[in-house]
Amino acid sequence: MAGEQVAVVVALEREQDGTEQPATHAPRFPGRKDEGWWLVVGDPKANSLLAIKRVNLGKAAKTKLDFAVPTSPGKHTLTLYFMCDSWMGCDQEYEIELKVTEAMDAE
Repeated sequence: MAGEQVAVVVALEREQDGTEQPATHAPRFPGRKDEGWWLVVGDPKANSLLAIKRVNLGKAAKTKLDFAVPTSPGKHTLTLYFMCDSWMGCDQEYEIELKVTEAMDAE
């Protein structure tokens, strides 16, 4: 219902041999630079950010993003972005369809 909290559970899996998280090539970084992954839920039409979470991804990970449902009833198309802060070209986007109903009165 409009304005309520909702949770999106995301399961991630790496297509790679081994379980160790690879270090990135960052010659100007002062130490070891591990890759960082971000999950972001946004509404492109409203230009709004609904949830953001940093994820450490070894071989696999499962995480939950909590956010408030848009306040206007109807069908909303949100976007789940999966972005890396270390590698170019591996960011991904997924559309999430959300049907929002009107909030019920407390009476």
